[in-house]
Amino acid sequence: MSVLHSSKIKDERDAFVEEFYKNLIKKESIVSGELEVKSRSLHKTMLPLYIMKHYSRKSFSSSYFDIIMTSIIEAEMLLILGFKNSGMGSLRSAMESSFKFLYYEFHPIENVLHNSSEFDLSGLSYREFFYSFPNLNDISFNSRDKVERIWSYLCKYVHSDISSVQTITYVSEVSSVLNLEEKEYNKVLNIIKEQIKIIISIFFAIDSQWVKEVEKAYFDAIFEIYTTGERSEVKEKLRVF
Repeated sequence: MSVLHSSKIKDERDAFVEEFYKNLIKKESIVSGELEVKSRSLHKTMLPLYIMKHYSRKSFSSSYFDIIMTSIIEAEMLLILGFKNSGMGSLRSAMESSFKFLYYEFHPIENVLHNSSEFDLSGLSYREFFYSFPNLNDISFNSRDKVERIWSYLCKYVHSDISSVQTITYVSEVSSVLNLEEKEYNKVLNIIKEQIKIIISIFFAIDSQWVKEVEKAYFDAIFEIYTTGERSEVKEKLRVF
């Protein structure tokens, strides 16, 4: 079997890198160009979690809050860079971690056992706890059918469902989610919005006073992705004021 000469490997590597960087989205188009509106709407959708990260008032029993934030940051970056499949996988990680975050904040002993690999539940068990959590399950967008629909959609990217996963056979096919047609972009954005609504409600179920005495502009920004009715539901049922 012949072995490629090291110079050939270098040339191939250089060609790959050149092709990759050629297809990366330009910063100027995001900051002040034709993709500014889309990039702003994407970040605005995720902004509530960044705000809540900044204003979290206490330490948590588990590490899942940090995992949620890591996954959200990675997701936004990956989607913008053009790695939609991986970005959606990171969104799925954030959602899964949010269910675990809720469970282990109310089961500290199990959290200790979980960290020592002596206790673990199925993914459905974590979601069942979410569905049975007082008041949280009474919020309209947290209904089982809506949450399971979003969960199933995100799982397709992890399990490589060909109907959802974007097929990439050439480096040149890597393209930012901001370059999607308006209809397809809005579909992705709406999935993220519904997911962020669920995660925010989980945060408030854990600590209803999470953003107590926060500047009004930031408080309002957290609820901006909700409809008027949904906003009232969260504030009333989770006692967020």
